[in-house]
Amino acid sequence: MKTPIAITSIASFSPLGKTSDDIWKEYLNPRSLIVEKKLGNTSALVSPLSETLANEVQTLRDSDAKYKVLEIV
Repeated sequence: MKTPIAITSIASFSPLGKTSDDIWKEYLNPRSLIVEKKLGNTSALVSPLSETLANEVQTLRDSDAKYKVLEIV
């Protein structure tokens, strides 16, 4: 059985970054962060997290069992 969790914070992050400076730099960057990724038997357009941010999510998942349901796509 999955246990619902709530994560509350003043901060957030996305494929654009986690600081306002990082996000602004990505807005100014002419290249798109959207790529095609194979997901099972299909493919979809996604904007994946950077390796650094994906590692931060993995660290959070490893820190406590209640965060194991967080997925990195």
